[in-house]
Amino acid sequence: MLWQTWLLGNTVQNVPPLHMLSANDVAHLDALPLEQGTRRRPAHKTLSDIHYLMNYVESSKVREARQWTEEHNPTTVTEMNHAVEKHFVIQSDGCNHQRRDSQIKCWSTMLVLFLRKRPRQQAANVND
Repeated sequence: MLWQTWLLGNTVQNVPPLHMLSANDVAHLDALPLEQGTRRRPAHKTLSDIHYLMNYVESSKVREARQWTEEHNPTTVTEMNHAVEKHFVIQSDGCNHQRRDSQIKCWSTMLVLFLRKRPRQQAANVND
C-alpha cells in the first residue's frame, strides 16, 4: 500500500519512508538498464507525482476526517487509510465506463483522475 510506504517505508526491502526522499535520492534509478525499445519516466517526476498525491490524501482527506496522528506505525497508518479509503473509489471518470477494482488501487490511475477533476473543481469554485 502506497500510503504505508509513504509514511513508514518498507523495512523488509530496505526502503525508507518515501516522504523523506528527494530527487537526488532517486536519480540513480534512471541509470538502471531497460529492455531494448522501452522507455521510462524520470524517477524524480514519479516521486513528485507520488508526493502530490500523498499530500492530497493527507491534507484533503485524512486531516479533514480528523484521523491524522503524528505517531506512525503499521496500526495507525492502516487506521488512517481505512478512515478515508471510501473517498478513493471512483466508479466512473465521466466517460461512461466503469473502473475495475485493480485500476482503482493503482496510484498512477488515481493521480490522472484527480488531475482531470481539478480544473472542473476549480471552475466550480469560481462560479460559486
